[in-house]
Amino acid sequence: MAEGPRESSEELDSECLFSPTCGKNICIDGCTAKWIKNDSGGRFFIDKSLSSDEEIILTFSGKGHAEVGIISIDPITITDVSHVGNIKELTVIQTARIYKQIGTTKIKRSKEGDRIITEAENRNSKSKVDKEQSIWITVNILFGDLKVKIGSKGFKFSPNKGENISTKDECANLINPYPCAVCYVLNPIQRGKTLAFQVHDINKVGPASKNCSFKLAISKSNPEEFMSSADKYCDITSLPVIHFEKIPTKCKNEICVELTTDGTVKIKHEKGTITKDAGIEQVYCVFELGRLQLRCARKERQNNENTVPPISRIIYTPTNQPDVPDSVYTKSKRELDEIRQDAEEISIYSDDYNPAFESRNIEIETSDTENESRFTTTEPGEDNYFIHDNMEGVSTRLVLVERKN
Repeated sequence: MAEGPRESSEELDSECLFSPTCGKNICIDGCTAKWIKNDSGGRFFIDKSLSSDEEIILTFSGKGHAEVGIISIDPITITDVSHVGNIKELTVIQTARIYKQIGTTKIKRSKEGDRIITEAENRNSKSKVDKEQSIWITVNILFGDLKVKIGSKGFKFSPNKGENISTKDECANLINPYPCAVCYVLNPIQRGKTLAFQVHDINKVGPASKNCSFKLAISKSNPEEFMSSADKYCDITSLPVIHFEKIPTKCKNEICVELTTDGTVKIKHEKGTITKDAGIEQVYCVFELGRLQLRCARKERQNNENTVPPISRIIYTPTNQPDVPDSVYTKSKRELDEIRQDAEEISIYSDDYNPAFESRNIEIETSDTENESRFTTTEPGEDNYFIHDNMEGVSTRLVLVERKN
């Protein structure tokens, strides 16, 4: 899967960026992914040219958009169907927008052969052509589950067609209804965190129109691994991801994807919550868009009562203490700050994991006579002796400060 178009963005949140590796029908702008009409692989042709005073009827059903056109080149001679939309021999004569209904288009060549007359929904249009030229009909399904049938005898589909078109059972339709429209957030969601998304129509802010599609999935592995080698016109259903049931596209509020501290994925929207027990440490959010734009709105952190605050944020409030001069507290505070800084330096110095300090490698020996515990470790090494001595020093200084107060 090729890298999709990109636009510049002034506000970039590294936690919410979409990956540039996406479908050709997706435009990435930092934290926003937008569906664009680029390439569907959905073009097909009628095998026979249209003669003077001859008519062909095409019937559309389902949901989606398509363009009907005429072309003055024999379809069987076209080597690259994907480039037909850019050649001068093509003329678009009608755009069909269908939503859960049946529409009919009648295309007729005049008796003189110099006009193509199109009739659809009680509206007529005419296109001028060279009466000496042969004219073929072509249709490009842009997206959706539209089905196109030929309603006139003597015509059939040409074997030369787009890579994403099926012409089985005398019916033409897209193999993947929303091809090249997969995108994903670059960085994964870690446990205890949430990503929130806003879904809008591509042409306006607010609820999307009826002719749109939104699918959400999650991936345990980095989608870069499989999207780079995916089929050119693949959709989200053909990818090795975990799918969720259909998510409403007309959500007024945000759609939140949360990975709880116990590894459960929760998809929250205004119509309810979808839960899936994944049992993993992180997940990637993967989407398929159809005539929609998606913005990663913000990064939340799940409130975790069991989270231990860092040393610098622990506030010790003494109780039942006698009145003492402010200078004593000031001095004690300064000493505590110095101890904290030294403790942080020890922590920085020992950032590499060392099994010698793992609890299972520490043995506790209890003395019955002295009633105290002694800790011995398994060969900590020179660096760890240094750290241990510093830690003892910090501990001693804390005891002295406590005695003074």
